[in-house]
Amino acid sequence: MQQIFTHRWLWVAQLGLGGWQPLLAQNNAPIQYGTHFPIQTARFAPSKLGDNHNQLNINLMNMYVWTSNNFANYNDINNTFIQQNINTAVVQKELGELSDRNHLGVGVYFQPISVSYKFLKRLGIHSINNEKQIKQAPYVPTNYPYKDVEERFTVSFEVAERVEANLIFSKQLAELVWYGNGDARFLGRTVNLGDYGGNFFYQREIAVGFAMPIEDYLFRSDRYKLRVGGRLKYIMSMANVYNPSSRMQLTTNPATVTTQSSLLFDINYRLNSANSIGRNFDNIDPLNLLTSIAGHGMGIDLGGTFTLDERLAFTASLLDVGFVSYSTKTSNYSTRQNINFDGVAVTGLGTGSSTNVLDSLSRLVQGVASTGRYTTPLPTRLAIQAEYRIPGVNRNGVPYFKHQFFLTYTQGFLNYGSAITRPNLMMGYTYDIKSVFNVGLSMSVGGYNQFTAGPFFSVRAGAFRFGLGSGNIAALFLKNVNTGVDFTFNLGLAFR
Repeated sequence: MQQIFTHRWLWVAQLGLGGWQPLLAQNNAPIQYGTHFPIQTARFAPSKLGDNHNQLNINLMNMYVWTSNNFANYNDINNTFIQQNINTAVVQKELGELSDRNHLGVGVYFQPISVSYKFLKRLGIHSINNEKQIKQAPYVPTNYPYKDVEERFTVSFEVAERVEANLIFSKQLAELVWYGNGDARFLGRTVNLGDYGGNFFYQREIAVGFAMPIEDYLFRSDRYKLRVGGRLKYIMSMANVYNPSSRMQLTTNPATVTTQSSLLFDINYRLNSANSIGRNFDNIDPLNLLTSIAGHGMGIDLGGTFTLDERLAFTASLLDVGFVSYSTKTSNYSTRQNINFDGVAVTGLGTGSSTNVLDSLSRLVQGVASTGRYTTPLPTRLAIQAEYRIPGVNRNGVPYFKHQFFLTYTQGFLNYGSAITRPNLMMGYTYDIKSVFNVGLSMSVGGYNQFTAGPFFSVRAGAFRFGLGSGNIAALFLKNVNTGVDFTFNLGLAFR
């Protein structure tokens, strides 16, 4: 009975609880478009590791918190939870505004420390690269022990904690939960309830990064530059819920003089879970959860950046390609069948008690249970970025990019964590004041959100760097449109 209750809890979480959460964005615009934290930028564009003046970068802390959805704006959340203005009419209005496919995502990324180091080589007196390197001054500090140097390659080491979760549900499924199948929307009809599901993971990532310029091997002209980079990640996962497929059709046959009412389910779903403490996710000790491992895996990020005349740059990145395999305290459920469910009156949450219904549904959909090993993918996505830069010169005579304009397209290959198959288009601008202070703004549409916008800034004082930002605080101004708000905090040191 305990096993049935646990699965029923997961089932209810998928159906009913996902729609009422706060909201944020998942692409961390302040990190992608800022200039003072290249190790963090390399999480989204691995080829940009080392693409700055500094030889040694140390990030002392990076924190990024996000949660996103495409169906509830700030006013919806405020009226429902802060003002507690919730009643049947409000819920029915919200249900009527849902799209056919609704997404919710939430995540936390915490990196206590990371380090990158740029290895240099000295140019010979008669080297053909000597004159070329002077023209590439934006990437070479002027106060190195010797001037005639260029980058060989840059490496990094990072440790991070990563928590992500997402839910998917259809409008028809939400209406079934609220109204029940006795409503006119379902009675006597076959209704496709669409894809639905929920995923969660908590994992620790130990990453080694690498990037280097390769234009000398490909181009004779100094107009062109090409960098490539990658990150190799060893993953230790502490907990996971993985729901790769869930589809369901429902046919409601009303009672007649000679027959009783019935539900006909056409179900196809799979649900896996694992955690390092116990199968039922109860009595979890947070301290043990931090140190106990439920699964191990590997991941890789790859990217390249092509630059023309120091002004126009194009970057392509393939992120989170890999897997995690779970074998510790796993619980696996799956079923693919047609089931005739007789004699149950499903009245819905909005019209009466649902306790008996949930008991019946949990037994119905529990399917075949096992405790074997299973494997999940990482939230793989493709990012393509175009960048236009206008150079300037700081008070020390070192060139830098005063204005930068960005356009980034992100496409997920599956709906899992921060990846979503609904594409995201993000625009950004950064204004850099003498390489000391930079401030910027980003806007985006798609992905988990309808629309996002937010500012960011960072400042340099000697070797010290500090940055704050949000990819989305538009809820303060566009309360009927915005569906997110996020926050990032960065602290670090950099040495030339």
